[in-house]
Amino acid sequence: MSVRPATLAELDLLAALDHRTFGAHAYPRVFFRQAYDLWGRWLLVACDDEASSRPVLGSLVGAPALTAGDAWILSLAVDAPARGRGVGARLLAHALGLFASDGVRRALLTVAPDNAAALALYERAGFVVAARDDDAFGPGETRLRMVRALA
Repeated sequence: MSVRPATLAELDLLAALDHRTFGAHAYPRVFFRQAYDLWGRWLLVACDDEASSRPVLGSLVGAPALTAGDAWILSLAVDAPARGRGVGARLLAHALGLFASDGVRRALLTVAPDNAAALALYERAGFVVAARDDDAFGPGETRLRMVRALA
């Protein structure tokens, strides 16, 4: 498995993966084009180097925050057949390394409080819950804001 910046040709795959993973909360394809144009170094894919039928196993979208020195992980999606194989952890570690090398001091993200697998992944990576945002995505759509300091 390898992690690298997404290519322009993969944007449809990323949008489809995001839709399969997040349903109504998925980003539209145009968002991935904008992310590619704005933060291409932080638009990542994890690929199965040995399979041609489903080479993209997961994706991550990073973006600078309004506060200098902070960056957001806007989306981390792992295709269902690839879950439990370390794909999310590899994407996250790669993104955090890029953030640090680009001068980012703090990584931020939000996660649904009932998404136990994602919470465990982020906690293993050193993220801690900093706040609870009730109705973040609309009524009853609570998210936990998590943060991790970078070296």
